[in-house]
Amino acid sequence: MDKKIVSIIVASSTIIVFLLTLNPATRAAVNSLFAFYVVIPAIGFIYYPFLRRHISNQRLISTYLYIIFISILLWVGVTGWFLSPFFYLLYLLAIVLSFAYSPLVTLVFVIVLLGLFAPNIGSIDLTIDIITMISLFSVVPLTYFLQKEYLRLKQSENKVLVLEEERQKLENTVDEVLRNKVIKFAVDIRQPANDIKQIALVAQREYERKKGTAAFKKVVRLAEKTLKTIEEFEEKVTGKKLVHTKKSTKGR
Repeated sequence: MDKKIVSIIVASSTIIVFLLTLNPATRAAVNSLFAFYVVIPAIGFIYYPFLRRHISNQRLISTYLYIIFISILLWVGVTGWFLSPFFYLLYLLAIVLSFAYSPLVTLVFVIVLLGLFAPNIGSIDLTIDIITMISLFSVVPLTYFLQKEYLRLKQSENKVLVLEEERQKLENTVDEVLRNKVIKFAVDIRQPANDIKQIALVAQREYERKKGTAAFKKVVRLAEKTLKTIEEFEEKVTGKKLVHTKKSTKGR
């Protein structure tokens, strides 16, 4: 699911749950289901690894996570929101959103929480309220750091491949594109494959024997197939369609 859409859903859901738990007309009904808000996340997180292994439908997994997200919000909401003894669950929720979706979703979630908390600043203790806001916002860089370190750890264990290399200095657009390891690999292997094709074409035109000509044609076909496979793999894995110079093959 697109991270912008997820951000909108997370933001709107947080505001709706906040209003439901504070509105006198709905608060009693929402509070009466407190046991479900505790049981659903507990069971949900226990079975989540099983779900990830056996279900490939991303929409179903997103719905599953959304139900857990709403349940935790209601859990914290009915127990007092920012005065709740379970307030720490919001920090954990922000971290989970970063790993499940992206740091952008966590940023939006934290901004919404800060906006909802802002009217209460100074109502009890100004210093504690300011510390609470700072600690909430600190979750954003913390989740970004944890996500990067987690990926580096998995890459060192040969369990994942981090595609985007972090370079401090990018000279031009080409350097930016080549940060992606798949694109760089494709560029490195495309050049010799294209050279094989061009050399075979030149040799084919100069070699007159029938058997030799057929062999050169086969080399050209294999080179073309290799180049096509590289391009398809590159586009499928990176999601980027790059423009490559196609040299003429006339005269084969």
